[in-house]
Amino acid sequence: MLEHALTPEWLLVGKALAVALPQAAPLDAAIDACTGAIGDGHSLRDPLELRPLPLSGIPGWHPDGEVEAFHRTAPCYQPLRAGRIYPEPLKVG
Repeated sequence: MLEHALTPEWLLVGKALAVALPQAAPLDAAIDACTGAIGDGHSLRDPLELRPLPLSGIPGWHPDGEVEAFHRTAPCYQPLRAGRIYPEPLKVG
């Protein structure tokens, strides 16, 4: 992925496990919940459970990342495919 980052015209998209974490919860609780859910077989049973994460939209990853129009028009932001449903975020706390 680092090689792709050297080519700014390539818009990077990763995959992420969504976690709902209360603001006051310690990060360790989120890590414990994630590893526990994966170990118990409740999360990551199927790679399609991972949500797309448009890395190019994170400030500093792409030269146009600070431009509002970029976030409306960049192809790394795509609507969900018809019929695609992601699991609810993993709830912590």
